[in-house]
Amino acid sequence: MPKQLSEFVYKKLSELISLRTGLNFSETKWQDLKRGLERAKGDFGFQDVDTFVKRLLSAQISNQEVEMLASHLTIGETYLFREKSSLEALQNRVLPEIIQERKNGRRCIKIWIAGCSTGEEAYTIAIILKKLFPDIQNWKLTISATDINPESLNKAKAGIYSQWSFRDTPVWVKEQCFTVNQEGRAVVRPEIRDMLSFSLHNLADDNYPSPDNNTEDVDIILCRNVLMYFSTETSIKVAKRFYRALVNGGWLIVSQTELSNILFAEFERVEFPGAILYRKTLSKKTQQNVVPARPIVRKTETRLAAQGYKTNSLAPPPPPTRIPRGTVSIRTRPVRRCSGTTCPCVGGRQG
Repeated sequence: MPKQLSEFVYKKLSELISLRTGLNFSETKWQDLKRGLERAKGDFGFQDVDTFVKRLLSAQISNQEVEMLASHLTIGETYLFREKSSLEALQNRVLPEIIQERKNGRRCIKIWIAGCSTGEEAYTIAIILKKLFPDIQNWKLTISATDINPESLNKAKAGIYSQWSFRDTPVWVKEQCFTVNQEGRAVVRPEIRDMLSFSLHNLADDNYPSPDNNTEDVDIILCRNVLMYFSTETSIKVAKRFYRALVNGGWLIVSQTELSNILFAEFERVEFPGAILYRKTLSKKTQQNVVPARPIVRKTETRLAAQGYKTNSLAPPPPPTRIPRGTVSIRTRPVRRCSGTTCPCVGGRQG
């Protein structure tokens, strides 16, 4: 951004972007904001940033313009089967429990990937579900993937990836779930792509949970490596909306670097090997089955405390809920740490 723009203008821009997109551009991120505005000015019909900034601050920008601006301010970086410990918990414990509960009744599961970026995480979830459901045609599986960045969503819908997206992915995934086009890029197979729906959605808006955008009565929400880019106020509001969007007993999965007693105060913390997931309160009986846990102090907690939030966030967190023997409705194998080709999560032997 040109040097003649004052600190006042930087702050006004940051406030505007936070209000409309939820993205946090504090003073330490002003250079990132500068680069994003440089990229965006042409799409708005401006040749210089000065005029572009005046336009942003002097007139109400439409939702379409917000999405256009966000596409230049957010650069998603993801890959398939990222953060395997969370995926192991999802595949080996969470999904089997839901399947067992519903196999003789309401055979439906609803999953929302919020902030899906270019789609690698969404396709990962579809691949896991396909592996878990030998009778998938007898189930109603709803997997909604949303993002504020229309350019990223177009890439996600296309489902075409370079080898970089497979850098920590087992070989079988590419061989069984993708084809290779003439340019040597991997193209997701139609039966995997058809399991998903992609749509624009701004987590900073207040239009959810709602049946209108498929964000109501959700069983599992995955929002990993997204909230860390939001302002604190927006993160808290989003977490509360996620809680309302979930069914009773539903699960929220965030990145293990985003764990927070403040943001997710309404949720129960459930501890798995290598991962902590959040669950919407199932029942009072569930709340009684708690085991003391080690204090966990994360970067998110430290940042929130530094911003003046009066909590005991740096004290030992609420004890996690362990699923006690005799209360789980299925028999499950012990959850193992991901260990290369021997782990079911990465396509190895399952017994």
